[in-house]
Parts: sequence; structure tokens; C-alpha cells
Amino acid sequence: MPDLQRLGEMIRMAAYEEKKGTGHRDILRYYRSDYVALQMIRTAIYTTIAYGLILGLLVASNAEELLARVGRMDLPFVITVLVAVYLAMLGIWLFMTFGLSMHRYNKEAENLGAYKRHLGNLKEMLQ
Repeated sequence: MPDLQRLGEMIRMAAYEEKKGTGHRDILRYYRSDYVALQMIRTAIYTTIAYGLILGLLVASNAEELLARVGRMDLPFVITVLVAVYLAMLGIWLFMTFGLSMHRYNKEAENLGAYKRHLGNLKEMLQ
């Protein structure tokens, strides 16, 4: 019977290493706060690039109309609205990234804990 239990532990450990092991090692190389901060920095950079591209496409598609109205526009108001939209977009994405990063890190730590328990069980069985 102990041989079947050892085999079961080994199978569970092999399945973990095959499916999830590589992702755990990547995420758990960092402290939780460092991992979350890194993800939030990436999100801020990607959000800024995306906002710039969207804004550039909107300006390019309406360039003729914008040039005709540029003298009549209230530029400080337009700039304020553009900055407010950017900050709102950035805030929403950062909030979502924070929650998702914390969830991923905690899930990976929990799964690694289960792997370590199986490893401990196997070590006890072999002694």
C-alpha cells in the first residue's frame, strides 16, 4: 500500500511540474510587493502607449476638422479633458492590475505550498 501512496504523490508532483511549475517559479522569484509593482509599472507604460496611439488615430482621422476649429477651441479645457480621460483610464487599469496581480501571486504561492506538502509527504514515505 505505501508504494501506491508514493506513486500517487509522485504523480501529483509530476502533474504540477508539467502544468504549473514554470509559472510558479517565475512569479515567486519576487516578493509580493515587488511583483505587484512590476506589473503596475508595465500596465502604466502600456496604457500610456495605448492612449497615445488612440489619441493619434483620432487626431489623424479628424485632422481636417480639427485644423478648421483650432482657432475657436478652448485649448486649456481640451487639454484638461484629455489629461482627465488619460488619468481615469490609467487609474482603472492600475486598479484592475493590482487586484489581478495580487490574486495571481497568492494563487501561485498557495499552489507551491501544496507542492511542498506533497514533497514532504513523499520524503516521509521514503524514510
